[in-house]
Amino acid sequence: MRILLTSILCHSGLMTHVWDLVKYLESRGIFVAVAYQNVNFLPTDEEENLLNTLGNHNYCIYDTVEELAIFVRRHNI
Repeated sequence: MRILLTSILCHSGLMTHVWDLVKYLESRGIFVAVAYQNVNFLPTDEEENLLNTLGNHNYCIYDTVEELAIFVRRHNI
């Protein structure tokens, strides 16, 4: 099974829930990729710091549905 989660990057409890779900699903042997919609809530350096704290996972930051579709095809989701 392969799962795509979508979210936004922000400093809130949302990111904790997303990361907890990623870790849980991966512990069950499920491939997980996360697509974060670019909503410009954070400056670029803060986005990078936040992604670094979330650890190593398959992710993309997208602006358009076309960019999201490319990510989905690349990971066979």
